Amino acid sequence: MNLAQRIQILRKQKGLSQEDLAHELGVSRQAVSKWESEQASPDLDKIILLSQFFNVSTDYLLKGIESSSSPIKTNPLKILSVLPTALNALGLIITVLLWTHYQTNLCYIPVFVCNIGSLIIYTVGLSVCSASEINQAKKKFWGTNIWLMAFIPVSLLMGKGLFFISYPIVWLSTLILYILICLGVSFFIK
Repeated sequence: MNLAQRIQILRKQKGLSQEDLAHELGVSRQAVSKWESEQASPDLDKIILLSQFFNVSTDYLLKGIESSSSPIKTNPLKILSVLPTALNALGLIITVLLWTHYQTNLCYIPVFVCNIGSLIIYTVGLSVCSASEINQAKKKFWGTNIWLMAFIPVSLLMGKGLFFISYPIVWLSTLILYILICLGVSFFIK
């Protein structure tokens, strides 16, 4: 396998078109096409960019040799789907536990702090995603986290906070509104 084949395989593994890769590297689509068809070779600075973009060593790109000291590869999409979700779930659990014991408005602080923290992680995470991964990251984040983030605000919107459990009519209307909001956001992001 030569350099052209390795570039093409790495590009396809990321699910990118030649135009997407060209955009990421700041070159034309024709340049990527020429690299992959062996009509031209990338300059040294482009080899370095390719190495960083695909998270492989320059030895691998040029010689096909994987260095033994390659860093652990992390997928920003996994981080964006796991860490904020865990933080939101933790905030919701802490808030419900505090509420069952104290039943004051201060019990809502953990859920809102965790929601803000997860949104910060999500926003910072988007900055490390490539252009092709951003839509997928949005779907992963909002598809799961809207269910965790909307519960307390919707119950507060209904005017009873977590007291709604003792009022069947308010409980039912809160549940319906909560499900409609979550399904609406889930449908909107698809």
